[in-house]
Amino acid sequence: MALNSTHYVELCHGSLPNISTLAVAKDEASFLSTPQYKLGITKHFAMGFMLLLALSVVFTTKNHFRPIPTLATILKSVERRAKACAFLLYGLALIQYGFMTSKDGPFEVLTPSNHIVFISSPSQITELEAASGKQLLLYAASLEILQPKYTMHGLDMSNYSSNFARAVRVFLANQLPQLLPPLLVSIRNRIAEMHARDPIADDNVTHPCTSWSGNLFISAGTAIFGEDLANNEAFMKAAFEYIEQVASSAEIIRLAPAFLAPIVGRTVAYFNKRPEILFNSLFPIAEERLRERELVAAGQTVPKHHDLLQYLLDASAKDTPWTPIRLVQEVMAIWLIKGLQMATTAIYDLCLHPEHTAPLRREIAIAERDGDFCASGLPLLDSFIKESTRLSPADCLSTRRQAIAPFSLNDGTHLNVGDWLCTPVAAIAQHYKHFPEPTEFSGFRFVDQSIVEKL
Repeated sequence: MALNSTHYVELCHGSLPNISTLAVAKDEASFLSTPQYKLGITKHFAMGFMLLLALSVVFTTKNHFRPIPTLATILKSVERRAKACAFLLYGLALIQYGFMTSKDGPFEVLTPSNHIVFISSPSQITELEAASGKQLLLYAASLEILQPKYTMHGLDMSNYSSNFARAVRVFLANQLPQLLPPLLVSIRNRIAEMHARDPIADDNVTHPCTSWSGNLFISAGTAIFGEDLANNEAFMKAAFEYIEQVASSAEIIRLAPAFLAPIVGRTVAYFNKRPEILFNSLFPIAEERLRERELVAAGQTVPKHHDLLQYLLDASAKDTPWTPIRLVQEVMAIWLIKGLQMATTAIYDLCLHPEHTAPLRREIAIAERDGDFCASGLPLLDSFIKESTRLSPADCLSTRRQAIAPFSLNDGTHLNVGDWLCTPVAAIAQHYKHFPEPTEFSGFRFVDQSIVEKL
């Protein structure tokens, strides 16, 4: 039986209304506007609010009594929360101010999700690097920043290996003579396509900087994913967008209240299909490579591959217990770490400082003629990228460590569980003590001027 106005009044007041009220409240809709209903709802909300307030003030956990907070405690809590929220708008300025006023000493910055202690002196950075993994952990901080469970197809960063350093610095570097010729052809062809497609103004071709550098970045996919996937436009587009999507999606999840984070994370993962595209495309290749590894161990011959999947396998011990899932996730992590930002900022700085173009072109022409493309053969380009990164770092803080146990520096600075210990890399890199004219762009700052003069 449907509830009539009498039932609604009884539910709200616990008693029957007068006849005049029933005459007005002939149906549910009209009843909701009656003064009796509004008064009843107000009374119930007030009672519920007072009950919750009483419980929150009187009880903590396990029936222990908590003292009523003083006005000073409340104001201090409000001030702390205001400072944390200010980080969202003025984070870089707050770090810069703390670095300038601390005089190489530690200083703290509050964020909505963290309490961060910054250090900049060489001795304290040495302490950070020497800290036990049972006190400070890099991967614990990375878990919070990247939210890999939702943004990176469930990557388990606790099992993340260190083979990537050897794979990139040794195996990939050794393959550069074979990789660079086809890579140069691919980049030249893509540049020609962009020249033909983009508009011409005043006899110059105009390219959007981010999309232009992104297209060139996609051309380098052969070295990471292999030739077949690198030639798959849909896959490489997803790989390009994946980098930005991880950063933006993780930030959304981090800003959500803790109890809502799983719901927000699953929602973000549902709409962000890039990690799924990468994973599903790489997984069958990883399965095949592991089968080939077993065949090689049995003395059989298999095709040779030149991509990051293979370099990771070659860089690891033969008895390393790889699975296809772990192999794919490590490739996705390395692709994210190497990222797009360095290439984008370097191209942007080259547009802003065209006086560096001619020397760089001459250096690259000589290196191409001599077949020497390693960093020692391109000191001007190496210096230019370093200067671009110095003024436009990927992040304003570095060497993140999260305290998983109470930790103290030698000077008495203490970190509680969950606090972060970091270095203000952007502030250090733009300080006059370390670099003359620190805010000025000098592309060849990191190379001997005699080399510049020769070119």
